[in-house]
Amino acid sequence: KTPPHLKWCCSDILGLLPIHAAGIYGGRLKESVPEFVISSYTPSLSSLLAPPQSAGRDAIMLLACLKDAPGLPPLPNVSVEVQLIKDTLAYNASDISSICLEDNEATCNVVLESMTKAHIVHLACHGTSMDNPLESAIILHDGRIKVDQLMRTPFPNAKLVFLSACQTAQMNPSEPDEYIHIAAAMLFAGFKSVIGTMWSINDSDAPLIAKSFYQHLMKDGKINFADVSLALHNAVRELRATGVSPLQWVPFIHIGL
Repeated sequence: KTPPHLKWCCSDILGLLPIHAAGIYGGRLKESVPEFVISSYTPSLSSLLAPPQSAGRDAIMLLACLKDAPGLPPLPNVSVEVQLIKDTLAYNASDISSICLEDNEATCNVVLESMTKAHIVHLACHGTSMDNPLESAIILHDGRIKVDQLMRTPFPNAKLVFLSACQTAQMNPSEPDEYIHIAAAMLFAGFKSVIGTMWSINDSDAPLIAKSFYQHLMKDGKINFADVSLALHNAVRELRATGVSPLQWVPFIHIGL
């Protein structure tokens, strides 16, 4: 049975806490929120009034990944992640076409231009959260796409973006009422659903989450945009079942519809 869907609209210090994972983790009794509900976050109550998303068959998906960014640790598993997604799409949804940009192809201008054409965007790279949230950015081959640039760029086909990068949904502790980070910028730019991360994630966990997420999102050969939160819930549940630390699965969150 599918659990009920709970949408959190947090303010002040609650916005800094992973309340979707609240629970009792020590001792003999182990209970947590994910055992009872599917969680999503929303920046405002008005965003809940948007029309429901429909399934998509003839969708365009952008896959962009960068293994080596200057001055940052390598991410060897991003190529594995992208290949797993391509294999999943080929097996489950052959009508979805993809644009794949890897390493030196993943430049800021090319990625942004491709995002304007895509319905689904998956970015596997480094992300960084800054004290000034407008300076937070996705790091690509030739530079950074900052929050302020994302908020000023229209994405007419936007439905779903998966930010498989660190700190893409990390709030600024000094300004918890300001709902501004990379994931929120994607919502403001037109995406209806965003998968983001509240802190740094393991490079080895990202491919597992991504593969499972897209497998659960496919139904009858189509992407079911109405089930994004459920797909992430199931993917995280599978990662939890491997016995990893909560610090590894808690940061993955869904924002939006």
